[in-house]
Amino acid sequence: MSRGKFLYACLFLLVLLAVAGCGRQTQPPAPANGGGNEPPGISALEMTNRITAEWRETGKQFALSSAAGRSGATCASCHDGYAFSVKDKINFATEWNPGGANKDMAPYPEHLVGIDCQACHAGVGLEYMNSGRVELPYGTVDNAGKGAACMFCHSGRRDVAAAFEEYRAGNATRFTYPHYGPAAIMTGLGGMEYPDMEYTSSPVHANITDSCVFCHMPRTNDGYVSHKFVMDPTYIDQTCGGCHSGIQNYNLNGFMDEVKSMLNKLEQAIKDATGAEKIYSAAGQLVFETADGNRLTTADVSTEAFVAGYNWYAVKTDGSYGIHNPRYTVSLLKNSYKALTGQDM
Repeated sequence: MSRGKFLYACLFLLVLLAVAGCGRQTQPPAPANGGGNEPPGISALEMTNRITAEWRETGKQFALSSAAGRSGATCASCHDGYAFSVKDKINFATEWNPGGANKDMAPYPEHLVGIDCQACHAGVGLEYMNSGRVELPYGTVDNAGKGAACMFCHSGRRDVAAAFEEYRAGNATRFTYPHYGPAAIMTGLGGMEYPDMEYTSSPVHANITDSCVFCHMPRTNDGYVSHKFVMDPTYIDQTCGGCHSGIQNYNLNGFMDEVKSMLNKLEQAIKDATGAEKIYSAAGQLVFETADGNRLTTADVSTEAFVAGYNWYAVKTDGSYGIHNPRYTVSLLKNSYKALTGQDM
């Protein structure tokens, strides 16, 4: 055999051996439990199904293209998961847009969806969760953890200091109101305050790691994180027991009952001062309605009554009855009552 043929034969054998070797290679075995992401005793598919079922009961599954007669661009950045995930971020420390939408945003999002997975786990929502920082209309929160994604929309969404000054100067044409604002209470920054009155705050709950998420999304007994977004007494030891040993319910030492009583007293004082029979929100504003169905105007309601109404509504719709920030809640209610009636609560 010539030298050239011999070299070609050797090269051919090497290629065959290489191919045969590749064919015999096997992938390393997959880690147990789907790569370590599955809770013990429950498959990834079952976990997904349970989270989806929980989410369906929250009301966040419904897409909302417009609200209170506004176009989608005004409301979509919080009421549409896709719009929230892709919207241009706004620095609320210097620029406040009630809808949070870019001024060049189309009147309606590209497609309408509910507050679905992408809202929090992609784009802007994911950035908020990773950074823990969120600019709110009344201040910046740097330590919200994953709860920063919650706070952006659930902040009350009002520049309260500006609203107070506008009303006191007689320039307001409507009664602004706190729009879904648990974070306004929890941070101790978003109530409507009098510059010459003292307000105290309980920062403990706001400083919990991941803030909102820690309490409202506990790890279930099956090992996955709940997506009901509500306080579940089943997990009270996990969410509250670390600090409040032996706690049995959220109405610790009757504090929630105390706040409810204070709310009732302030509400009655507002009604006495304005002649209103009902106080509620509609069409993006607070409404003071008389017994005969007439709605009061800003000319009919004093600054003190308006501030009291704003803070009454903020605490009442916060839903925690003071738990989010006990001291701040009490300060808002007592100072509002004092300014309105001239008496201590």
